[in-house]
Amino acid sequence: MLNEIPSVDAVEEYVLNKLKNKDRIMGFGHRVYKAKDPRANENQKLAEQLAKDTGNEALYLKSNKIEEIMAREVGAKGIYPNVDFYSATTYHCIGLKLDLFTPMFAMSRLGGWSGHVIEQLSDNRLFRPRPSSPAITASPTSPSTNASNNAKPGATACPSPASRARFVCSSRLIQRALAQARVFIESPSS
Repeated sequence: MLNEIPSVDAVEEYVLNKLKNKDRIMGFGHRVYKAKDPRANENQKLAEQLAKDTGNEALYLKSNKIEEIMAREVGAKGIYPNVDFYSATTYHCIGLKLDLFTPMFAMSRLGGWSGHVIEQLSDNRLFRPRPSSPAITASPTSPSTNASNNAKPGATACPSPASRARFVCSSRLIQRALAQARVFIESPSS
């Protein structure tokens, strides 16, 4: 999508046309979150820093402008950026080829998907995320200060061993990806 928009000045027309035609704006909306996905804030900060570090500020500015327009136009409907919205900017900045974006998306979810399968098989219950992210609001074993309205009093941000394992696995994957991104950015161009 970002490659289809020639400049930051063209973002408004592009987004409004998409909305008028009822086309999907990728990276927006979430089954559970009806506000901006709290994980998206962290990805946005990372995308902004990587864009500055790699000279891709225009890409980040386009993403940011899309978010502003979407908040104005459809925010009242609960359609906000999800965790993946700023991923395209991040992936581009670390030099990932476009055809690898989808496999990277899938790989980043393997820990979570596996954790969901383990939880579902053990309790025969499908688990959905809460509106607060344990990665941002609490440690894996401490009570969440932003627990959702339907959470039990005293519930922890990661209520099960599988959730804690998913959180640790995701954190390690993110740390590895960041380390590799730093190596890529700091290595001299050939």
